[in-house]
Amino acid sequence: MVNVFQTILFLSFGAIAFTVIGRNMDGGFSGTVKSLMATPGRAWPLQRLPSDPAMSRLMLSPMSYLEFFSYCFIPLSSIMFPHMSIMCLTAKKVTAFKKTVVLYPLCIMAIWLPSVYLGAIANGQPRVNAAIASKSPDVVKFLKYHGGADDQGKPTAPILGGLLKGTNTPESNALLADVSTKDISSNAFGERLFGVVHALGPKSPKYPPLVAEVGRLSKQAPGDSVLLEMLRLFVPAWLGGLLAAGIISAVMGSDCHQILALSTMFTKDIFDYYGGRKRYGEKGTVFVGRLFIVVANSIAFAVAWFKPDIFELAISWAFSGFAALAPVMLAALFWRRSTKWGALVSVLFVTAGILTTGYLEHHYRLPAGTKPTEVVINGLTILGHKFLSLSPGGGKLFIFGFMPVVFMVLGSALCMIVVSLLTTPPSEATLRKYFTPGTADVPSAPARVGQPTIAA
Repeated sequence: MVNVFQTILFLSFGAIAFTVIGRNMDGGFSGTVKSLMATPGRAWPLQRLPSDPAMSRLMLSPMSYLEFFSYCFIPLSSIMFPHMSIMCLTAKKVTAFKKTVVLYPLCIMAIWLPSVYLGAIANGQPRVNAAIASKSPDVVKFLKYHGGADDQGKPTAPILGGLLKGTNTPESNALLADVSTKDISSNAFGERLFGVVHALGPKSPKYPPLVAEVGRLSKQAPGDSVLLEMLRLFVPAWLGGLLAAGIISAVMGSDCHQILALSTMFTKDIFDYYGGRKRYGEKGTVFVGRLFIVVANSIAFAVAWFKPDIFELAISWAFSGFAALAPVMLAALFWRRSTKWGALVSVLFVTAGILTTGYLEHHYRLPAGTKPTEVVINGLTILGHKFLSLSPGGGKLFIFGFMPVVFMVLGSALCMIVVSLLTTPPSEATLRKYFTPGTADVPSAPARVGQPTIAA
């Protein structure tokens, strides 16, 4: 019932936010979409970069078809979320999944489609672009050092500073003067930057390069702040606070379920398996479960302390890792020949893949403020796609044009199949424990060895 209430809360608040933002944004939904359609290259990210360099800088980060295909593997992660996988493993029979399989994608679409749509059309909102650009590393340094040089003597945001100085309007001169003498917040800078650009107007020759630079800076900033910026800009503060609190509470509910499920897995599959309950009793087991929750949350808090790009972290690490474990789940549920050694090797392969991806992205990523260019780690080329490369600006790893999740899922499945076939198959007692003979249905709930089974 808590799950149901939180989901209804999430859906309701999401619908309200979608409606209010749409009504209050500059030009409304229809005006924003028309503006995107009128500017070639900005509306659809699944395009090649145009030959005009100025237009290239205005575009959304271009997404190849191979990258788009790679994202199709990400939804596999949902079945491997700890609280979801526990439900799969404790279901009495496969038919229990019917409603979940049908309704889960529809509910996910109802929750995420409005958010994704708002995030996509935010590119047609200059006020939002300026707000996001103000959170970029270049602008953060620019404000920290009051428009001067940093500790190494390098100029901060030289392109933006030069463009503002060259604009030479009352708005730009006042902004530069305040930056050099006052501590201006990024939110205030974003509002005033929008005012400078808006005052110029599209007819000014200084307008295109300034808009292009704002677009470049907005791509450097964390993308997960788009919806929060839209709430701040287009929704009254009191309503924005309520909506943000409702949405965050629903997300925290899911996180809570995941950490509790992980605690249950740890106590049941590790602590109990190695005799912890027999040695320390029920109280000791409860204490270990609670201690696991404290330790896991402390690690999460330590990661959050360094303010990473949460969506990059989720896509590159969490979602990709969960998705790559899906073959292990499917084999455990439906393949009698699967073995624990196959599952172990698959998990180790996925872990190694995630750590390698993280290392390559961190080690070869361009420094903040560097002109976005593709980083080629290994130049071996197949069908025009390099073996290992990092995307321009974002620093995401690509393998022959695909995201790593594709190869992690396929590699996990291959490890599961090959190692299971090379190792001793499960005993008949184990098969009787998890699979009911004489029926097309496959129960997941374990039965006692030797206990009579009833055919469907």
